[in-house]
Amino acid sequence: MKVRLLVQIIIFCISVHAYGALLSFTNCGSDTIEAVNSSDQHAKYSQGLTVWFDEPASNSGKESWLKVSKPNYGPHANPDRAWDKYALPIGNGHIGGMVYGHITEERIQFNEKTLWTGGPGTKGYNNPNVEDAYQQLPRIRELVLEGRIGDAEQLAKNTLKGIWKGNDIRFGKYQTFGEVQIKTGISASGIKNYQRALSLDSSLVTISFAKSDTVYKRRYFCSYPHNVMVMRFECNKPKAQNLAFTIKSPHNHIIKNTKNGIVLSGRVKDNDLGIAARVHVTAKDGQVNIEGDQIIVSHASTVTFLLTADTDYQMNYPSYRGEDALKNTLHTIKKAKRLSYKTLKETHVADYKGLFDRVQLEINNSSLLTNIPTDERIRVYKKDPTDNGLEVLYYQFGRYLLISSSRKGNLPANLQGVWNNELYPPWLSDYHININLQMNYWGAGNSNLSECNLPLIDYIDNLREPGAITAKSYHNARGWTTNMHSNAWGFTAPDNYGVLFWQYFPLSGAWLCQHVWEHYDFTRDNQYLEKTAYPILKSQAEFVEDYLYKLGDSIYVSFPSWSPEHGSVSIGTTTDHAMAWDLLNNVVEAATILDVDLQDRKKWAGIRDSICSPKIGHWGQLQEWFEDRDNENDQHRHVNHLFGLYPGRQISPITTPGLAQAAHTSLLARGDGATGWSMGWKINFWARLLDGDHAYKLVQNLLKHGTSTNLFDLHPPFQIDGNLGGMAGIAEMLLQSHAGFIHLLPALPSAWKNGKVNGLLARGAFEIDMQWNDEQSVKGQLYSKKGGPCILKFKSETIKINTEAGKSYDFEFPEKQN
Repeated sequence: MKVRLLVQIIIFCISVHAYGALLSFTNCGSDTIEAVNSSDQHAKYSQGLTVWFDEPASNSGKESWLKVSKPNYGPHANPDRAWDKYALPIGNGHIGGMVYGHITEERIQFNEKTLWTGGPGTKGYNNPNVEDAYQQLPRIRELVLEGRIGDAEQLAKNTLKGIWKGNDIRFGKYQTFGEVQIKTGISASGIKNYQRALSLDSSLVTISFAKSDTVYKRRYFCSYPHNVMVMRFECNKPKAQNLAFTIKSPHNHIIKNTKNGIVLSGRVKDNDLGIAARVHVTAKDGQVNIEGDQIIVSHASTVTFLLTADTDYQMNYPSYRGEDALKNTLHTIKKAKRLSYKTLKETHVADYKGLFDRVQLEINNSSLLTNIPTDERIRVYKKDPTDNGLEVLYYQFGRYLLISSSRKGNLPANLQGVWNNELYPPWLSDYHININLQMNYWGAGNSNLSECNLPLIDYIDNLREPGAITAKSYHNARGWTTNMHSNAWGFTAPDNYGVLFWQYFPLSGAWLCQHVWEHYDFTRDNQYLEKTAYPILKSQAEFVEDYLYKLGDSIYVSFPSWSPEHGSVSIGTTTDHAMAWDLLNNVVEAATILDVDLQDRKKWAGIRDSICSPKIGHWGQLQEWFEDRDNENDQHRHVNHLFGLYPGRQISPITTPGLAQAAHTSLLARGDGATGWSMGWKINFWARLLDGDHAYKLVQNLLKHGTSTNLFDLHPPFQIDGNLGGMAGIAEMLLQSHAGFIHLLPALPSAWKNGKVNGLLARGAFEIDMQWNDEQSVKGQLYSKKGGPCILKFKSETIKINTEAGKSYDFEFPEKQN
């Protein structure tokens, strides 16, 4: 581990040296600052670490949402195209911001993760479940078995529904909090050497430009340790900053003055949720005046704004209240304003790097420097997809987004992470749990960001109580269940959208529980398994046990069921069966480790082994339904019936080659296109099929056709799951550990002939550093966090190592001959 630490230090020093060499500046205050060298048209940023542009985001697109907002439940173009194409994201899991970098008036749109409409407090809020809906299940089953599919669909539509419509105000929508606008007094004419950069290795956005002989620089970051957004304005001349700061919000609010700041407080109109944002300003050499709702700073050398935001939301069913936004923000600002900007920045960077620096990736010569802005790189890649550095950048950008949108103490990342500039966001920016929420967290384990799982696990635990009502209402079952989508308010019922495959998905809870188990499998935290994971898994197993229907004398099916967003009613969908199998397999393993519930685990194992097995259809496909009715010309974006291949572990080319070949056939038929998130999913499928070149084709397609110029995934519009699913897929190409061994480079594409990666995490809590050459050899080091036996596999060779906790072990394939 000392060797690894030394290497990280060397890499960091090289990066700092390279970055610092590009920038020169006059010291203008207690903190040394840098800006672009005025002789360079473009500074050269490291490919793997920086997203950057040479023009402001506000030079493109429409005005902000404050002037343009269009109600729409489904997909639509963002009303501010600069937001999802050029603005740069910052966040700490609680607060998120999008930085535009305009010259004359800076804009930072911002969010607080718990700012939702709907829920308790909304007019007419009530139990969304239809009580005793389960009484119609026998008749629906009879109709299906009689072949009366239309009648079965109609009865199910009338009975297996929730009370609320799809866009019901009681369900709610994730909201933008507002926007910071800072007038600078600087004319946009005559600006030279403009640069706006997001440094992924330090989680800082930096804007710099020159006007005449004055060079200006701004820095932005969201600190997790101190829960503030920091906005820093600097220049190379004393007393040259003249700023007018305004904060705006579309929600009902008032603004009051404080000493060196302002406080915004208000209530969300439909649910009376309290909201608050506080701003504190510090100016070196200058004068600060609070005038109405503005902070006016005159003749300052450096200016630092601190912003924090909160709501009264607390994750405690059924009230979801308990915090005091005004008191919380006051406490936060009081602590943060005592610290220097340097301390705030250093603490933020250290906290962030403690997560981000765990994994370094280089492919071929991807670490070479480039002078091409990111939007231009994307344009070039669309025509010539050979920029390995952009692929590495995309992977690390995914890790950056997960760290920035999912930290302990708040809600998990939603459809847009934490970033949303609308009052009517696409798909409500909610928690779709027929894949999208789960996809956000696929890469947390293998990319060594297990701590980012904690908001998701807390959220799942919170669903148990409302989910128990849903389980009883629709299935007369114990335990708990969820359906197609949820929100900040613990929604678990089907909605009343009208089409069953868009609302009824009772095995989504079993899918969520896979993340509860996977967190243990990657960390091997036995206390977590006993105190947190197992109670969640056990109660979900009780639901699955009661929910499954015994067809004849031998097999269990999910009946009736609908494949997510695709097809009519079935005796049993493959996705449901795979998720039930996965849940029971995991809970049996958990109970065995803990040595509890012997009789229950025997029963669960028996049910698991009797669940309808994946079936191969008439054209060699893995059937999506119990009935052999797949259409080989169907290219639907959802491929849930391949769950057993990924993210499950029921299908493998090594252990079940016949089923893997059927999955291969289905995947070929679905094609290599679709939405951004669907392409991200397919990377993982092809990686699990050990086809690196096909997985790589999907990486290229995702970058060419599903990625915006600021690297945001486009459904379209922006959805973060494509970014995070793509990140997970790239890691899955390099390392897999789901089949009882650690598979090194299982899906390495021929284009990635040489490379190295440090810090990927395998199940069993093993960290892997490795480098490869010409696809034929790999060597590296394994670090065992918890000890225990470990099997490494590369191509057809294996090495078994009995490890001790806290020790490292070198490995090499092919092994050197004595």
